[in-house]
Amino acid sequence: MSRWQEVINIARQVRNNFHDDEQPLKETFEKICNSKNIEIIYAPCGEHACQEANGGKIVLPLDTSRARDNFTVAHELGHIYLNHQPDGNGVFRRSGKSTQEEIEANLFAAEFLMPKDKFTEAAKKFDFDENSLANEFEVSKTAALVRMSALKLRPQS
Repeated sequence: MSRWQEVINIARQVRNNFHDDEQPLKETFEKICNSKNIEIIYAPCGEHACQEANGGKIVLPLDTSRARDNFTVAHELGHIYLNHQPDGNGVFRRSGKSTQEEIEANLFAAEFLMPKDKFTEAAKKFDFDENSLANEFEVSKTAALVRMSALKLRPQS
């Protein structure tokens, strides 16, 4: 099995263990964080995760939308579930570089938030409208567009 498929399988397993399609993502994240002793906080220096001996923190920026925060939380959880190694200070911080670990965390987040089968079905249902998809999956319009592109989904001509 390829590493990419392994990342997708882990994302699906975490989603299946914690998410119910009838509940908002906020509740899903609360369940996951409670199980891992992770606290979600907001701070001016947000958008990273800190791993500690008995849990950790996911730090979000003060000025982003809930939809954007959902992707960030899923991305940071990806680092944790994929057993990525934090820096010497126990921090997973975005470097702006496309490292293997960043790509894997993004793939984890995309599959966790917008599972391929459900997303493909919804894309057809909503006639590939990114606003409707973003609302359906509680993600930003940009995340929905990137997912459609990655899955090569487009209207039939």
